[in-house]
Amino acid sequence: PVCDDDEEFAPTCQNRPDDMSELPTARSAIAERRKRGRYSMTTAIMRRECGGSRMQAPRHLLQDLHSTKAQTYAIEHEAGRDYGTPPFSLDFAKAKHAGILAVADEEGYISLINTSMQKQEDRSHVFSWMCHRNAIFDVTFSAGDDMLASASGDQTIRVWAMQPERPEAIATLRGHKGSVKSVQFRPHSRCELVSGARGGDIILWDTRVQQGGVSALSNTPLQQINNAHLRECSNSSSSRVSGGSAGGRATRAAPGSSVGSSRGKKASQGPPSVTSVVFIDEYVLASAGANDGAVKLWDLRKAWNHQGRSMPCKSFMT
Repeated sequence: PVCDDDEEFAPTCQNRPDDMSELPTARSAIAERRKRGRYSMTTAIMRRECGGSRMQAPRHLLQDLHSTKAQTYAIEHEAGRDYGTPPFSLDFAKAKHAGILAVADEEGYISLINTSMQKQEDRSHVFSWMCHRNAIFDVTFSAGDDMLASASGDQTIRVWAMQPERPEAIATLRGHKGSVKSVQFRPHSRCELVSGARGGDIILWDTRVQQGGVSALSNTPLQQINNAHLRECSNSSSSRVSGGSAGGRATRAAPGSSVGSSRGKKASQGPPSVTSVVFIDEYVLASAGANDGAVKLWDLRKAWNHQGRSMPCKSFMT
């Protein structure tokens, strides 16, 4: 097309050539700019995610990307084994513990690797401990690096305080009906976090809200969106939200309870797994679903209607 949103690489509507024969020349100029390196990977990603053409970034942006032997770390928990443990997720600390890389793996361990120091033969640059007796699918630091959260196949999330000696478990969050696939702290918070699971629910947690005051390690869901990515007919029931906030529009969710129904013919095609949850800001949450192939945005201040059904503010099909 002659008219494009990207002013750097295509003629705009105002600069459109009167003679369409000039179009090949304009395209040649665009190609020349790409060869000179003015076409960035960031621009390619933005164009693709905003619905533009799927143009590949030039290979010269990746030709210098490499990892030396000193920058390669094996995830090992038992001496003498000739193989390592598959890592599933990682996150870099960005504040007081900058340079620390948290790696979660298939055996339920988290390894904290100090990438700012040289590798040591005695592995003193690595500290590992078992967090779950099942695979860990996601790990994330809170703002300020004070807390670390791990999401596991045992259907729980554990929150760890980053103590000088070793991380200390301060909360075990239970309420999901399947393996927890994703977890993230709310921006600027060390107590609030969100998680998404294979069972299809999204739960907002606050580690300060305990379950009846019985145990400091047991917490109640603060807000819950069930069947967030259930694929169903347009005339069937929508997924429902439960929570203890929002002016009483919905009831508080009991831990592990299932609110609402999952009617619809297409619901049997697979579990409505939530594969990823990401905070856009303090109130808007993005989620990705494996069953419906959609990315949804949720405004946590008004994520449901007067009937208690979950209402994403926007949905994108991938």
